Amino acid sequence: MHLSELSNSISSLPGIGSAKQALFARLNIFTISDLLQFYPRTYEDRTQKIGIAESLQKQTGKIHTIAQIVAHEWFGYGRMKTLKLIASDGTGTVELAAFGRPFMEKTHPVGQIVALSAKCEIKFGKYQSTNFELEKIADGGELSQFEGLAVPNSRVFPVYPLTEGLTNKIMTKTIQAAFNQFSLGLENDLPENIIQSRNLLSKKDALRSIHFPKTLSEAIGARNTLVFEELFLFQKTLAEQAIA
Repeated sequence: MHLSELSNSISSLPGIGSAKQALFARLNIFTISDLLQFYPRTYEDRTQKIGIAESLQKQTGKIHTIAQIVAHEWFGYGRMKTLKLIASDGTGTVELAAFGRPFMEKTHPVGQIVALSAKCEIKFGKYQSTNFELEKIADGGELSQFEGLAVPNSRVFPVYPLTEGLTNKIMTKTIQAAFNQFSLGLENDLPENIIQSRNLLSKKDALRSIHFPKTLSEAIGARNTLVFEELFLFQKTLAEQAIA
């Protein structure tokens, strides 16, 4: 079966009820075909470890490292009271403002070792972030014990154009479920001889690599295949119309 023929509703996927269907509809995603052809707008490369000091020195604004929660602070009053987690990776510290996430006081207590990914900026002389992710590695211990450990979740993350109420995590999980369920036996839209001669990917491999690339170069290869395929099919349609 060709991708364009996968007309099954996305409601056939686990966890997609009427509320989520409505959110996907805002993005013109109604069928499995629509979903699998909803490609990332960009990617976030977390394959390389980036410490706090290195991030500051190179002014990347990005951190991907192993750190320890060294303190909790609160700022604001009443309903505006907000938790701030102070994290250190041994090279520097960063303040993580957990707006709307007071539960992090319990899920990420002082002393915990975490995998930290964050987009940061300097504010009031401090390196700060409101856009961060934490993943527990250990309840505690000396940070130096984890220096040689690879940062968990070090991979390339697709970033999709979204709508309010639909997160990147939900989109990725839903596309993964659709790919797992419907990609088996997926036919190529390009002739085999063209795929071989131009060193392109099969349809299934192109979809896997555009949505779940192991490296940025793999994502680029998938995009090249899909762009070429689109142009080829367009020219084929024009040629068929001219003959008719």
